[in-house]
Amino acid sequence: MKLNEAALRMHMRQLTDEVREHDANAEECRRLIGLLQSRGAEDRLEVEALLGIARYHRVQSLKKDALAEGMRDQLR
Repeated sequence: MKLNEAALRMHMRQLTDEVREHDANAEECRRLIGLLQSRGAEDRLEVEALLGIARYHRVQSLKKDALAEGMRDQLR
């Protein structure tokens, strides 16, 4: 295995870990939104803030996943 290939594989693993972390954060935000809504949260700002955070993590997850997919294509 070439050094460049090894570096790509290591970076792909890091990206995959980051994707999992962002997905978990987005899921936790959705869980908190459900909890707030089930308790009749009157503060829409809290729910909207959590929605924004969940969207951020989802977008980051998609970006990193796309980057890792591009690296996989390079290795083929």
